[in-house]
Amino acid sequence: MTPRLRRLRAQVAGRPLLGPALTLAGGAAAAQALAFAARPALTRLFTPEAFGVLTVVTTVLAVASTVASGGYRAAILLPRGGADRASVVALALACALGATGAAAFGVWAAPWLGLASGATALALAWLPPALLSVEAGGAAETWLTGRGQFRAVSAARFAQSAVTVGVQLAVGLTVARTTDGAAVGLVGGVAAGFAAGAVVSWSWLALADGRLWEGVTRARVVALARRYARFPAFSAPAALLNVLATRVPVFALVAFYGEAVVGQFGVAFGTLVLPLGLVAGSVGQAFFPRAADARWTGGLPALTRAAARGLWGVCAYPALAALVAGPTLFAFVFGAEWAEAGRYAQRIAPWVLLASVAPPLTSVFDVLERQRDELAISAVMFAVQATVLVWAGRTLAPLDAVLAAGVAGAALRALHLGWIFRAAGVPLGGAAADAARALGRALPFAAAVALADALGAGGAVVFAVAAAAGVGALAWEARRGGTADRANAPDPL
Repeated sequence: MTPRLRRLRAQVAGRPLLGPALTLAGGAAAAQALAFAARPALTRLFTPEAFGVLTVVTTVLAVASTVASGGYRAAILLPRGGADRASVVALALACALGATGAAAFGVWAAPWLGLASGATALALAWLPPALLSVEAGGAAETWLTGRGQFRAVSAARFAQSAVTVGVQLAVGLTVARTTDGAAVGLVGGVAAGFAAGAVVSWSWLALADGRLWEGVTRARVVALARRYARFPAFSAPAALLNVLATRVPVFALVAFYGEAVVGQFGVAFGTLVLPLGLVAGSVGQAFFPRAADARWTGGLPALTRAAARGLWGVCAYPALAALVAGPTLFAFVFGAEWAEAGRYAQRIAPWVLLASVAPPLTSVFDVLERQRDELAISAVMFAVQATVLVWAGRTLAPLDAVLAAGVAGAALRALHLGWIFRAAGVPLGGAAADAARALGRALPFAAAVALADALGAGGAVVFAVAAAAGVGALAWEARRGGTADRANAPDPL
């Protein structure tokens, strides 16, 4: 083993979140790279209206999945005993089955109530099976994370992405892009992907342990439902409001401006979330079980601040690049008709950045059993965001409405982060300084992208500069982490 490899191994062994986060991020990176690589082809095969349908249905799915398990999915890792943990999984799955039935009824009733029509009504037929797959796969991934089987989680994520992309490309190549069938097939690819991910996760669990359900009894499940009653009472509503605060623009935009505008917004939002969500999701999954342990050892403030530093460091540059050159980058990558999506991306980039840092850290409320705090801040975020969007939708043009939503969303997420840090015992001044330093490190790289765009270098050149600057920004963050290690400073992961 070379000295460099020995140093890397020692660094990973000494960082409580880096090893698991790297494993999760590796699989997620492959999955997201595949999805991102397919996006330019998909934006040319499908219309903004079709992407609008996709955005609406996946938003409904995201909202429904926050409460489908009754909030018990978030409690899976809290019991220390294997039988208790398996019982909470069974409880979450039972709730998910009931939610799937309710979703099926809602899909049937939506056209009659005037809530959906045309391609959207047809595509909503994928909602019940997709919801069940999301909940089953999510429960399995959480269980696998608690067992330290991070490679299984990565494999499931890659399978989900591969199946989604494969189905969507097949539909795009065989179905006329202006038909309702194209939009329905685009959504069907997402449903198929979630099903594939769930199958991989549960297959891995079954092969790893043939006695998964040993000790699970009805009495144990009922007792644990009572033990963790705060999750359906507070965590699930808080999660619902939290997601609504981020996703409410979709409902407002489709109501006021139509599916084509939602399609542009959805591509902007999704493109930003792909790279930022990669890191946030991986760190979040690795953070939760360690935060649960750190609560009892007094290490929660340091762990929370370290995770936040890592999130800021990796997420700052992509958001700044979209902010300074969104229209040029989107037009080059996705096609000329998607330049408008780049303008939306500029207006929501700061909001998406903050929304990528805060959610992975919200498990602080769960491990501290302070779900009422999470519910309170989530209610404030949703109420303010919804009010801003209703006002903007009635009085402003689409771009200005999205800007209003972005400003409000960024301010609310900053408040959310402050609340999280206070709960975890992290000094607010120190946390703010960490964020400012991360943005300062990313700024020179973003400035190079802005200069190339201002000089009218063209889409290909601006994209090349953005890609090179992204590599440079990540390399700088990696080098900074090594320097922090040598100085015995806390590592960002």
